Amino acid sequence: MRRGSNQYQDNWGLSYGTKKSIYYLLFCMFMVALVGFVAQINMKKLEARAEVISPLPVSAVVITPTPTPVLIKQKNFVNYAKRVAGNKAKLLIALANCEGLNSKRKVNINSNGSADYGEMQVNTVHFDRVPGGTYEEKVEWLSDPENNALFGYMLLLEQNVGPWKSSESCWRKGL
Repeated sequence: MRRGSNQYQDNWGLSYGTKKSIYYLLFCMFMVALVGFVAQINMKKLEARAEVISPLPVSAVVITPTPTPVLIKQKNFVNYAKRVAGNKAKLLIALANCEGLNSKRKVNINSNGSADYGEMQVNTVHFDRVPGGTYEEKVEWLSDPENNALFGYMLLLEQNVGPWKSSESCWRKGL
């Protein structure tokens, strides 16, 4: 055994604690690589099973919820608004009553070229935040009354009644 300050070092000048840390890091790197390898194998097995069912690769399959019928009754919209909006439900319902809830035509084209969709008449200026990749997908998403109520509620929380200021004389009566 060596004497002096080097008695706890090996031939390379590394202490036991340093070597232990290096071994631990090597072990962790090995485990991460192993987990990645196993995940890759499992994905290939899953894709192989999916080929029997679908010609699309598993990574291309997107699961989307089934939309509710477009022609939802006012009662259902009101119940959903109460569930989602809590203490702001009365305001949300009053807004919808004046905007598009009772209208058979759920689309309104404005003089500035923008359009309003659904029960809450969500304007196309907000389309950058509406789910969907294309304009048509965004319109379809907003045509679901529950999605429309949810998006309208989000706008209400963020901007208060600003988006519906033009119909204030109507919805104030419903409060």
